[in-house]
Amino acid sequence: MNALPVVVDAVRSAFALRSFRWLLAASTLLGVALGAIPLLAIHGVESAVALGALLPPLAAAAAARIAIAARRATSGSGSSLAGRALTAAGLLWLAPVCVLALNALRVRNCAPLEGLAFMLLGPGVGVVLAGLVGACAGALPLRPALATLLAVLVPVAGSVRALYGFYATPAVYAYGHFFGYFPGSLYDELVALPPQLVTLRLLTAAGCAALLCLLLAHYDPARRQLAARPQPGSGAVRALLGLAAASALLGELYGKELGHRTSVAFIAEALGGRDFSQHCELVVPRELARAKRRRIAADCDFRVEQLQRWFQLRQPGRVRVFVFRSADEKRALMGAAATNIAKPWRREIYLQDDVWPHPVMPHELAHILAGNTGRGPFRIAGLLGGWWPDFALIEGVAVAAAWASSSSSGLTPHQWTRAMIEQRIAPALGDVLDGGFLQQQSRVAYTLTGSLLRYVADTHGVAALRKLYAGGDVHEVLGFGVAELERRFHAFVLSVELPAPARALAQQRFAGKSILSSVCPHEKAKLGRELQGHLAAGDGRQAARTCRELLEIDPLENGARATLAAVLARSGDLRGAQAELTRLARPQAAPPPVVAGARLLIADEAWRAGRLAEARATYRELLSQPLDRDTQRLLQVKTLALDGSARERALLFALLVGEPGRPADGTYAVHIARELRTERRDGLPHYLEARQLYMRERFAEAATLLAQARSLGLPSAELATEALRLEAIASYGAGASEQARKLWRMLAAQNDLALRAEADDWLQRIALAR
Repeated sequence: MNALPVVVDAVRSAFALRSFRWLLAASTLLGVALGAIPLLAIHGVESAVALGALLPPLAAAAAARIAIAARRATSGSGSSLAGRALTAAGLLWLAPVCVLALNALRVRNCAPLEGLAFMLLGPGVGVVLAGLVGACAGALPLRPALATLLAVLVPVAGSVRALYGFYATPAVYAYGHFFGYFPGSLYDELVALPPQLVTLRLLTAAGCAALLCLLLAHYDPARRQLAARPQPGSGAVRALLGLAAASALLGELYGKELGHRTSVAFIAEALGGRDFSQHCELVVPRELARAKRRRIAADCDFRVEQLQRWFQLRQPGRVRVFVFRSADEKRALMGAAATNIAKPWRREIYLQDDVWPHPVMPHELAHILAGNTGRGPFRIAGLLGGWWPDFALIEGVAVAAAWASSSSSGLTPHQWTRAMIEQRIAPALGDVLDGGFLQQQSRVAYTLTGSLLRYVADTHGVAALRKLYAGGDVHEVLGFGVAELERRFHAFVLSVELPAPARALAQQRFAGKSILSSVCPHEKAKLGRELQGHLAAGDGRQAARTCRELLEIDPLENGARATLAAVLARSGDLRGAQAELTRLARPQAAPPPVVAGARLLIADEAWRAGRLAEARATYRELLSQPLDRDTQRLLQVKTLALDGSARERALLFALLVGEPGRPADGTYAVHIARELRTERRDGLPHYLEARQLYMRERFAEAATLLAQARSLGLPSAELATEALRLEAIASYGAGASEQARKLWRMLAAQNDLALRAEADDWLQRIALAR
């Protein structure tokens, strides 16, 4: 049988309905609207979610109107009705998909096949299901308006169910039979087609089969409606209907096991460990050491107490803290991988295991405490009574409240903001506060709003900040508008002390685009992970290939170009390495710290190749370049190594550079540090050994070694300060709180705002513990 006439007839019957023509225009305009946002302008997971939420209700309405129109026909069958409904649904899907395909001519699509797969498995299957739902609803013996409304409400209910899952469970991801897959946080750029979407679509297929069998077995061709009595000779179809419906229901019952849903109990069972403290409930891996559990609990209690004092309010009930083994486990169990999440309305935060004290816990707990002044069901700052989130206030308040952790990069947010203003990177406040937060580069938005709201709290009081968070107007709360606030804020920030390298470092830190304006963010994230694997394996050829792929996507991916220069130097292609370095060093091409980082990598390769004089000269020259503190200390030690004896040079080479694919592990690093004591009489060997013990939370031993390192003397002021800082943390971790207090007071006296903020934070911790 030739299917073409059947399809043509179905298309004609659809276009004969004015309602379908309006719906088709709406779906086409939807594709045009998505084209205005680069992230949504092509086939991909984000555009698939948008179409998956909006197209199924349109498809259900169109199918319902087709079934209603069929009531006026002289004859018809369930199969012909299903065919016409599915044809109309397919056309509604095809229109925006074609628009987005045309957009690929102007907006790059780096993974077209994966993007098309998301379109097919997301809204593609969703409109098929919606078309069958609409046909069944339209065939019910109901008034046309009621039948159409019922058809539309079914896919809408699917989206509402997903929103309820976000509200009522720890999940930030969502799977739904109509919209498909929502991956969760926008800032999780590493998104691939999940196998759970495939299993979901197998269940959706079972649901579609059940609805199709319902039309075939119960559609009365004489009355052109569904009937309770099945059609003669439909026994096999009814058996298939029961089997398909049972399969779909079984899949729903095992949704958690299939990865389609989650719950507190399900996550708690997977992690296996649970502890309670005064303010916190910990859900942690069962194998997590008891000592670390106690430290995490004490850290959480301190942070809640500290934030209560800062916000000047009380936190009712315990905060539930989930600590996952890895980012991949966190993604599987609740949906967020690279990002840590807080849900204020549930009093829950979701972290992955990290060093102690956890660097992100204060920020996430600040969201929970701020939720006590938030609005709406989500207890956040936002418009429409808190239903529409104000990300500038939500994230800015957390940065402002968790000030010490916000200053862990070596500068406070005030200092970074001054550097942004002087480098003309900072956007106008109105462009960030008035719904423009997501349109800014993420670090720019977080830092600027955090600095602003800390300034508001310090100059107008935390009560004013709480009023703003609760929906108060800037002019009503502060007595002047945003323009005057910006003038005063800039005047304050520009008076903050700023180290000389900060301006260049700001160019590096705040480079890039917002997530909404990014080109191929998911493909770049995948290539970035591949590159890390190639480098760890010492596979220079594959690393160079991946760097070039990244640069082909984005020629301004300066980190990839710096890595490419180093990999080419390792392979002996010095001319190619120099060419990449020259490209980086061109005016406006890359910030000075990126160029310095590339030169540092090339100097490492020179050391590997035995060109010691070249490596030494580059290291010494780079010491005067703008570098972050960790890189500066590392560079100092490398320079010392090349100035030392052959044995010292060999030991530090193995520790700091090493052979490709063979990094020094902790055990070997401790051995190297011990061997280094025979070559150096200062405290550097003790410092290097102590760092390894510190990273493994052997605090008592680390504190002892760091004290010895300081007494013997360290070769630079930067190393001495870091040794003092690590000894202060290790002393507290080992239970010597009085010694820790003494050391932190010494650090608080230094002329460094970020270090002073960290010292004040620790002195608060010690005072509260006492």
